[in-house]
Amino acid sequence: MLVELLLVLIATVLVMVSVSEGLNSEGKRLLELKQGLGDEFNFLGNWKSTDETPCGWTGVTCTSTGYVWSLDLNSKNLSGLLSPSMGGLIHLTYLDLSHNEFKGEIPKQIFVNCSLLTFLYLEDNQLGGPIPDKIGNLSLLEEFVAYDNTLTGVLPRTISNLQKLRIFRVENNAIFGNIPAGIFTCQSLQFLGLGNNPLGGEIPKEIGMLGNLTDLMLYKNGLAGQIPVEIGNLKFLKRLSLFTNDLDGSIPKETGNLTLAKEIDFSQNYLTGEIPIEFSKIKGLSLLHLFQNQLTGVIPNELSRLRNLLDLQLSQNYLTGPIPPNLCRYSKLIRLVLGNNKLCGSIPTGIINCRSLQVLSVTGNSFSGSISAEIGNLVNLTKIKLGNNNFSGPIPLEIGNCKQLQKLIIDGNHFTSKLPNEIGKLSQLMLLNVSSNLLTGQIPTEIVNCKMLQRLDFSHNAFAGSLPNELGTISQLELLKLSENRFSGSIPPSLGSLSRLIELQMGGNRFSGKIPPELGFLSSLQVALNLSYNYLTGNVPAELGKLSSLEVLLLNNNYLSGEIPSTFQDLLSLMEFNFSYNNFSGSLPAIPILKKMNSCNLIDVNSAYLGNPFLEPLPLPEACSSASDRPSSLEPETSVDMKTFKVSFLVTYSIILLSFAAVLYINPYWRQAWFYYIELSINSCYYFVVDNLSYLKTLY
Repeated sequence: MLVELLLVLIATVLVMVSVSEGLNSEGKRLLELKQGLGDEFNFLGNWKSTDETPCGWTGVTCTSTGYVWSLDLNSKNLSGLLSPSMGGLIHLTYLDLSHNEFKGEIPKQIFVNCSLLTFLYLEDNQLGGPIPDKIGNLSLLEEFVAYDNTLTGVLPRTISNLQKLRIFRVENNAIFGNIPAGIFTCQSLQFLGLGNNPLGGEIPKEIGMLGNLTDLMLYKNGLAGQIPVEIGNLKFLKRLSLFTNDLDGSIPKETGNLTLAKEIDFSQNYLTGEIPIEFSKIKGLSLLHLFQNQLTGVIPNELSRLRNLLDLQLSQNYLTGPIPPNLCRYSKLIRLVLGNNKLCGSIPTGIINCRSLQVLSVTGNSFSGSISAEIGNLVNLTKIKLGNNNFSGPIPLEIGNCKQLQKLIIDGNHFTSKLPNEIGKLSQLMLLNVSSNLLTGQIPTEIVNCKMLQRLDFSHNAFAGSLPNELGTISQLELLKLSENRFSGSIPPSLGSLSRLIELQMGGNRFSGKIPPELGFLSSLQVALNLSYNYLTGNVPAELGKLSSLEVLLLNNNYLSGEIPSTFQDLLSLMEFNFSYNNFSGSLPAIPILKKMNSCNLIDVNSAYLGNPFLEPLPLPEACSSASDRPSSLEPETSVDMKTFKVSFLVTYSIILLSFAAVLYINPYWRQAWFYYIELSINSCYYFVVDNLSYLKTLY
């Protein structure tokens, strides 16, 4: 019995001793970290000093012996500075602080003391400063991920010590300098992500040493020089992104050795020469982007062998010739973007029948011919851009079968006939641009079924007739261009219901009647309201003064009358206006733009009111008039006074006229010749009129 009591007493003492010791050292290190952090949603609420160990805390995982080996705080909406105390977690092998709002530098103590660290994730924070040179101490490090931060400085040369490194990602930072050659000694590297940094220099030839590399992300840097042929040694490469650099020279044929590649993007560089036919050897290639370079030659027919090709973008080069007819042989092509080249011919039947196609863009080439009715087979098409070519003929009715179409852009061609009613079947359509063609007829009322329309451009055609009132029901409309057509009738008041409209262009038509006051309800109108060169009459509605965001207002060359509304003084954003060639009267309102201009510029502003004889011009400011009256020291001494000039001209003209009459009076021969010339001229005019009248009668 005595022994049992003694054992209980000893156990009690031991418990009291352990309690008195409190939280262990690793827990204290973590509490120091917590003290410097913002924890909006109290994720770290169970991190308490009264615990003996941190092993049950949120994000903390311990070994069987009670040491912290993993700290995972990703996506906890934490903020603040990272404490150097984290370096005390010497058993840490896994650290994930990603997707938070941490600031400041990465504590160097982590790289000095946490020698067991294998996985380090810091991406999507606001961490700054350089990557510490001490990163080379982490000889067991396999994954370092710190993209989407504000890291600066150069890449540490000590990275070459990380022989187990498989993933190194620092995209979207501010790291500068050259790519250190030492990084290519990391033979285990599979993912190298250096994209979107201001790195410079050339791509080192040593890159060919990374035999296990699957992803190479060097996009959006300042890399120059040629693509090294050694890149063809990367047999396991799946993604190669070099876009948006300053690379030049030709595309190495050795790229064709990347037989496992899925995506190759060399776009937005200065690459020259032809597209290598060796690309056709990469059987699994699904994405090939070479746009915005200086490539020449034709599109190789060999690309038709790429049975997995989904996305081919070759725009903004100097490519010539036709589109290979079998590019969609395997019916997998989704995007074909060939705009702004020197391509010619017609769109092949194989493309028109490519049912998988979602995007077809050939704008800015020299394609010709008509658009086949088979375009209706492209039932998955979401965007078609045929602008600025030489296409002709009518728009096929079958376009209405492309029910998924969101953007239809065919401007700058020679399309004729009417806009088909079937356009109204395109319920997903957001952008319709048919400008600068030869289209005629009225706008089909079915277009109001396109409720998703945001941008509508009918300008520079030969459309006629009145506008459908239902046009005002397309509530998502932001841009409406009707300029330079033959529209007539009145402007529908329903247009005032387009509350999202930013720009309204109606100039150069035959609209008549009054300006509907409802246009003053277009509260979002900002870019322009252009009603110029029409046959509009009546007073300008005062409601237009409510367009406080409007920057350009053009009412010139109409038959408007009355006073310019005083409400125009509320047009605070107006930067350009023209009211000329109307029948306005009265005085001018105090438009705010006039106050912003230099007072002497009012001389130029008055030109915006020309052709309104009953409109009082703006008074010339005294500073300008007095300055013009005073002789300037910069004017030459021979400058002419206009009043003196007019008097001198009148006197000279009178002297010449009187001298001519005196000569005819004195000399009878000249007088007779003069009268004979007058009589001959009268007879010529008479017979000219008679003959032409007779001819006109035969025509009618």
